[in-house]
Amino acid sequence: MGSPGSFASPARVVQAIRIRVRSFGRATGGVSAVEFALIFPIMLLLLVGIIELSNGVDNWRKVTLLSRAVADLTSQGDKQNPMTDAAMADILRSAKLILRPFDTTNVKIVVSALGVD
Repeated sequence: MGSPGSFASPARVVQAIRIRVRSFGRATGGVSAVEFALIFPIMLLLLVGIIELSNGVDNWRKVTLLSRAVADLTSQGDKQNPMTDAAMADILRSAKLILRPFDTTNVKIVVSALGVD
């Protein structure tokens, strides 16, 4: 088998393993890094969700303002001062400015009116 000092006895190997396992169980050096690695994706998802939610609320608010402005401006016409096509086009063109900085390429504004004589 070789020289008596070249191999460790099985009892010594088991004892060394036990010591290392105990010291591994007491080690706390990487706990915060592991906790951060577990929590970071959740926090990042939460941040992105909050940003998207605030953009959605802002867009909803701007659409509400746009509808109020268009309704107010188009209701100004009456029999003495009827709403012309040019005035309506100006109102609709300027109403899209309310939605900025959001994309207005696919915005469709529909104005319906009833007149009573």
